[in-house]
Amino acid sequence: MPRNFPDEDRFGGPFTPRELEALEERLDALENTLRELQRKHGPKLLSLFGELITPEVRGHLRAANRERLLATRSFLDALIKRMEDAPEADARMHRPESVHIE
Repeated sequence: MPRNFPDEDRFGGPFTPRELEALEERLDALENTLRELQRKHGPKLLSLFGELITPEVRGHLRAANRERLLATRSFLDALIKRMEDAPEADARMHRPESVHIE
């Protein structure tokens, strides 16, 4: 599958078709290696990560996520209130009007 390399100039490009093909082959090989490492060692890494994250850290992360959700809810509530409090006349003023041109 051809890829787009947007930073060609940064790496001395533009690349020749052969150089692009070599880059794509190298990228495919790296992706395959990464998939293999994830397959072999992924569960061990998750287990290690789980050991590093203490219950105290999990509690802080959970509380931070809750605060983020509460902030989002507060923001949405304020927007809804603003819409509900706006008089209909104000709402009509913001609607596009058609102008007849002769």
